[in-house]
Amino acid sequence: MMEHGGILEDYSKDLLDFSTNINPLGYPYGVEEAIGEGVLALKRYPDLRYRELKTIVSEYLGGSAEQTSLGCGSIEIIDALISLYDRIIISEPCFSEYRLRSEVRNKIVESYPLDKILNEPSSLKLDRDTSIILGNPNNPTGKRISKEKLLYLYKEVANKNSYLILDEAFFEFSSPDYDSVELFTGAGFSNVAIIRASTKFFGLPGLRFGYALSEKEIAERIDKIKLPWSLNAFVLPVARLIFKDKEFITNSKEFFQVERDYLKKEYKTFSFLKMLDTDCNFYLLKFNGVKASFVFDELLKRGILTRKTENFNLEFEALRLAIKSREDNLNLLKALKDIEKGLIR
Repeated sequence: MMEHGGILEDYSKDLLDFSTNINPLGYPYGVEEAIGEGVLALKRYPDLRYRELKTIVSEYLGGSAEQTSLGCGSIEIIDALISLYDRIIISEPCFSEYRLRSEVRNKIVESYPLDKILNEPSSLKLDRDTSIILGNPNNPTGKRISKEKLLYLYKEVANKNSYLILDEAFFEFSSPDYDSVELFTGAGFSNVAIIRASTKFFGLPGLRFGYALSEKEIAERIDKIKLPWSLNAFVLPVARLIFKDKEFITNSKEFFQVERDYLKKEYKTFSFLKMLDTDCNFYLLKFNGVKASFVFDELLKRGILTRKTENFNLEFEALRLAIKSREDNLNLLKALKDIEKGLIR
């Protein structure tokens, strides 16, 4: 079973990869030159406190450097936050690493449907030793928590002095109806951490660069838990560049809105599958009268890799697919039409 997408080593590297949710527009112009600057910095240690890097990130996110945490990918920050609490509540389906990291840390893990967490938070028996981890947008559903429900949950979390971890790795792909950083700035990020990363939107999974905003005391504890120098010399010059590239950010957001709407329209022409609604750069396909594993194998025969969803604990069979370029999306739709014709014969 694929625990994560994008593991082409398990298959042919010539496959068209819809299993990983990376921006198909690539990374911002100038990243390779910035990497060259990083090469020159390899002969010395990075700043142990990452002062300039924290300032750059905080300005992009809208917090302060004192509230900013950095990690070797967002998962390092998630892992550090998990270590601070005895009981971890997750929704299902969700990103598998929430449970895996909690189990590695020997935490009590409880899972509930997302609707219960959002609509009945008082039933969760929250306390100061409990943290809730939610994807926003969620992986694998691609759905974002509404502003009203998020604030309702946060009120209960804050009242019980519990903690809320928002994994927003796909934030930039989603609609701009609200920014959770702006929602919680007034509270000084008390009882909440907002985690994002350069991995998906900026097309840099190999850089391993995650960041978060939380209250100053939590940010300091994260720094103490993390390994020293966990970010390499390439991160700083790349960060100086990517967050200032407004053209890349705008073009990427517009691209995904167009392709998302296009796919929603095209999938309505199929009889054996349904595209579930999504707010970001990936989506689920649910099938009628055929197993998801069959479609996975048939697409693989046609040179297309998708993502199975068994380890997400979905209540139904599905495949998760990334939104890619129009050319790639057309190739996928053509392959699915071919599969549909074979089912009708």
